[in-house]
Amino acid sequence: MKPKIRQLSVTYLFTLLVGHSAMATEFSVTTNLEIKEAVGNQVMGNVTADVLNMSGSTIRNVDLRLANPGGMTVEKGVLQFGRIPSDDVKTTTKLFNADQEFVDSGEPVIWRLDYDDANGNHQQEIISSDLVQ
Repeated sequence: MKPKIRQLSVTYLFTLLVGHSAMATEFSVTTNLEIKEAVGNQVMGNVTADVLNMSGSTIRNVDLRLANPGGMTVEKGVLQFGRIPSDDVKTTTKLFNADQEFVDSGEPVIWRLDYDDANGNHQQEIISSDLVQ
């Protein structure tokens, strides 16, 4: 039996306050799951993520990791984006595995965004996002 291919989309926008500065740093992250195969209670496919940098400065060493996997794994545990200039978007795709129950549960996916800001300071942000089917 050939599994049904489904596309799941996640979009989230958040604002960060850097130190005591009044300057706000903004990013937009969109994540799509394309389920290609189901084996038992596991689903597998591609996870594609876009990170849009609206901070006004270049960010470097940008990574997206599952902070609370909750039944999902991403190939090598990380989506790497590298350097993202201001007002630019980077996209990356990796393989993922997930429990079908997790995908169907409606539970949020908890991501950790790691990056180095314009001053070279390492930053981490936790992002909760819902899977939209």
